[in-house]
Amino acid sequence: MLCNDAQTERPAYGPSAGSSTETALLELADRLGGDVGEVREAYPRVATVERAAGRRYMATHHRSGDGETMIAVKGDPMAVLALCTQRSEHGEMRVLDKTARDAIEADNLAMAKAGLRVLGIAYRKLAASDDVAADVADLVWLGLVGMADPLRHGAAELIAALRRAGIAIVMLTGDQRATALAIAGELGIAGEAGAEIIEGDELGTAATVSSSHRIFARLTPAQKLTVIADLQRSGQRVAMIGDGVNDTPALKAADVGITLAASATDIARDVADIVLVGDDLAPIAFAFETGRSVRINMRRAIRFLIATNLSETMLMLFAVATGLARPLSPGQLLWINLLSDVLPAMGLAMTPPDRELIERPLPAPEAEILSGADLPVLFRDGVVIAGSALGAQAAASALRGSQAAGGVGFTSLVAGQLLYALACAPKGRPISGNLIGTLAAAFGAQAAALAIPGLRRVIGSRLGIAGLSLSAVAGVVPWLLVSAFDDAPRQAQASAASASKA
Repeated sequence: MLCNDAQTERPAYGPSAGSSTETALLELADRLGGDVGEVREAYPRVATVERAAGRRYMATHHRSGDGETMIAVKGDPMAVLALCTQRSEHGEMRVLDKTARDAIEADNLAMAKAGLRVLGIAYRKLAASDDVAADVADLVWLGLVGMADPLRHGAAELIAALRRAGIAIVMLTGDQRATALAIAGELGIAGEAGAEIIEGDELGTAATVSSSHRIFARLTPAQKLTVIADLQRSGQRVAMIGDGVNDTPALKAADVGITLAASATDIARDVADIVLVGDDLAPIAFAFETGRSVRINMRRAIRFLIATNLSETMLMLFAVATGLARPLSPGQLLWINLLSDVLPAMGLAMTPPDRELIERPLPAPEAEILSGADLPVLFRDGVVIAGSALGAQAAASALRGSQAAGGVGFTSLVAGQLLYALACAPKGRPISGNLIGTLAAAFGAQAAALAIPGLRRVIGSRLGIAGLSLSAVAGVVPWLLVSAFDDAPRQAQASAASASKA
């Protein structure tokens, strides 16, 4: 109750402030019949020695009304035990000999292996003192307190998903080695990595950055920050999940700080970049999956927009430069940009994530969405779309004259651009409902332009069955050709893989 910063009048009914560990200690005191307010009033705090690097305990200095001084201590069991010379058993002072120390160490290890967060509790009473730091010695050992900190819902599933995604997992905890290893085992990140556990005191001599999963135990807030900084200096991007006061510096320093609204302290929520509603970690895996999907969908949408705009530019340049084709009118260009650019690009951008996407290698952080190597492909696609439309326009001109040819060329270009979206869509899986919906809306608008007299002026003329057939064929050809071009490298790779296996 005294060596405790949690503030609450009725611990059993929920904390108003303080870490989950200290709140749990007040709840224990409440269950045992202790009156927090009465005890704190009898022994007001006058000084505090905080836990820090090289000091794995917290000590508070209290002075009663009659001048008596009490030093209250809690912290790492072995660190506190080393400061004790006596032990209290049922209120009687006894010598803390080797047998008693061995028994305490065995109890601590057993509790830690059970996954409990273990604290050692001790105190000292003095007649009067003003130097609390110097008085943290010759303590009286009171006992061990074990707390179960259950894994968050979805934690083990999240670890498994991150592993599939190729994301390195690092566990940072202030708990002792045995507790850390037990929790890591529950999470599925320990494996045979017992030798990989690094304690805070070893940070100066051990390599803190590794591609393998690592477990760090007995860390202070400053040491957690050191590990984060080391990972970032190695070129890695770090997402930190934490909810306590001790996690705050690391949360703020990480590239992405994540905390849980249900269990986080106020300061953790203030510094975190993402606050998850509830107490479920599963959305984090969904966020990684969605993030990768956004990048791929952006690439698809940008490819579509650049290639289709290139096709319009090429058709116009060819028509103006050679006079062999009819250029698009301003109204037709506006219609294309409003119809065939916007809707399919939105459908591609909203493609749901592929279920296997999380298992694919993540591109390098510096990788561009579209690079110079993509320009030949975009140019090729633009040529195919524009060439198909020009071919349909030439055929219509030969069959029906130049007036009808302009409408056929325009409709062929629109159909080619819309169906080109299918070539940009993911391969080997059903077309997404979002893309189907946007293409249906776009084709519906184009059909209205063909049927409604007021809108038909955009096209320029009535097409008829022959013109519609030409436009349909010219629209399908780019889709088939581009899909064949894109499939060729994959088929070659598959053939090479089969040959190597053979």
